[in-house]
Amino acid sequence: MYRRLLASRIREALDDTPVVMLIGARQTGKTTLVRDMGLYRNLDDPLTLASASSDPVGFLASLVHLNRAPIVLDEVQHVPELFPAIKMIVDADRTPGRFVLTGSAQVLLLPGVSESLAGRMEVLRLWPLSQAEIAGSGVNLVDALGGDSFEPLPPGPEARVGFEDILLRALIGGYPDPVARTSSRRRGAWFDAYVTTMLQRDIQALASIGSISAMAQLLAMLASLTATAVNVASVSRDLGVPYTTLQRYLALLQMTMLVEAIPAWSSSAAHQSARAPKLVLTDSGLAARLARIGISGSARDTVVAGRLIETFVITEILKLVGTSDTQPHVFHWRSHRRREVDVVLDYGDRIVGIEIKSSGSARSDDLAGLQCLRELVTPRPFRGIVAYAGDRAAAFGPDLWAVPIASLWEPGQTIQ
Repeated sequence: MYRRLLASRIREALDDTPVVMLIGARQTGKTTLVRDMGLYRNLDDPLTLASASSDPVGFLASLVHLNRAPIVLDEVQHVPELFPAIKMIVDADRTPGRFVLTGSAQVLLLPGVSESLAGRMEVLRLWPLSQAEIAGSGVNLVDALGGDSFEPLPPGPEARVGFEDILLRALIGGYPDPVARTSSRRRGAWFDAYVTTMLQRDIQALASIGSISAMAQLLAMLASLTATAVNVASVSRDLGVPYTTLQRYLALLQMTMLVEAIPAWSSSAAHQSARAPKLVLTDSGLAARLARIGISGSARDTVVAGRLIETFVITEILKLVGTSDTQPHVFHWRSHRRREVDVVLDYGDRIVGIEIKSSGSARSDDLAGLQCLRELVTPRPFRGIVAYAGDRAAAFGPDLWAVPIASLWEPGQTIQ
């Protein structure tokens, strides 16, 4: 059992908020996290689903009558009619901690939901396991980067931090079941079954799609293009899917949290910056399986390995942001002159740029994009980081650092 870093956030929210909503892709561990928090009901259960669907108000009234708070409703997106009924109950009694809801879809995007519980509900997102959670570490590099001073410490000598280890971690990803499996073949079987379930059940439950095979092809193509600014029109032509249909499919993949769109950073001085979002699969292990990347095959291709490791690092950063105290906004940046920074963290009073390299060494050339971004954000304080597959931290100038990727999960030791 892993200690989920989001657990303390849920408890904090229950102390002052009537409804706490925990969202996350299916099989990220939501049920394990919340089922013992109160009176539990799972709407994946056919009988419970039928009862809630036929009479949402009566269903909730029978649970409230038991006087066991919080009431935990798992996979609540199956019955959107529950939300206005919950609103009525909460408006009659605004006591904190009355409901814990979970959903495998971005329920606030469903019609009417955001309005019904506005001001009454806090939404938290559970990602697949972070490497910090797997390692049992409380380190949060995101908070450290946002501080007034930053002096990175490399992982200890016992940590395996080279390219091979990072690539293996990226191939496994963070879903609890694949992490627990020691065979790559068995992990692959899990991913295959997972994708089938998502396409044939969860996505269809949200909106009937015309062609499951087209959606499967789209997901596989996005896996091969993960961590890039995808040209939707080009994908539409390649798949032979109408542009409007493809946009709808992309929206469903984002709604079920299989794909994340990282928006482009811009400012008044960045008028020559690209505006397209970067699309990232939310788990590098799933991306590797869909793109058929294996440890002994195509992962040795530097472009393929670079995209996979970039996806791995980006999703690790997103996981840390979700449990951080500083809660920066996450962007990417690319100029029309092809200068780019893989991740931009906007803390409000500070900008941090992170360039991701899969190589085992960092060079001054790797700082080019970061230095261009620094010019754009001036006079705001700026910090630039090259995250690479090595084991030493090194300074490249004032607030410019090369930092091991493993610093995302390993507690630091002394600088050598």
